[in-house]
Amino acid sequence: MKQPLLPRMLRCILILLVLGGLYYLCVYRPMHIRITALEADTATMETNIAAQRQIAARKAEILPALDTLRRQAGAPLAPQNSQSRIIALFGDCLAELPGYTLNFSSPERSGGVVLRRAKLDFLAPGYEAVEEVLTNLCRYEYLCYLGDLSLTPSRQGGLAEGPVSVALEIVFCEEAG
Repeated sequence: MKQPLLPRMLRCILILLVLGGLYYLCVYRPMHIRITALEADTATMETNIAAQRQIAARKAEILPALDTLRRQAGAPLAPQNSQSRIIALFGDCLAELPGYTLNFSSPERSGGVVLRRAKLDFLAPGYEAVEEVLTNLCRYEYLCYLGDLSLTPSRQGGLAEGPVSVALEIVFCEEAG
């Protein structure tokens, strides 16, 4: 005996809906979540690659300028592994200040030059003290250059009055051994 067409169609539709729901839950949704996560990772990686390209371009600009400066200024390159001299320089320049933070990045070797980057943060009692510290750092006997200087007044009066927070990047140039 044949069943009426309507209940068989309803069962087929119900089975198709269940299969479609299972497909959505077990296949489509996890794949969509994974694809979204991979797209976010790709965006992060593209940002990192762009930043690394900017660093490489900046480094390519700096090295010829560094050679030119060395020839023009006549300042010698520090011997390799002169980090102890650099720390002593900071100790001398910053002795009058209440405290400072000094961080070195890994040395970068390029051709016959090793670039040693240092990040310096300190709080000076006033702008005059900042100027004195920067002047003393510029008098270092070996070739170095200052970059990324940030001065932030600690009070509303501005740089002329009160303490000044300073963040500074310095690059020391050494002979590659």
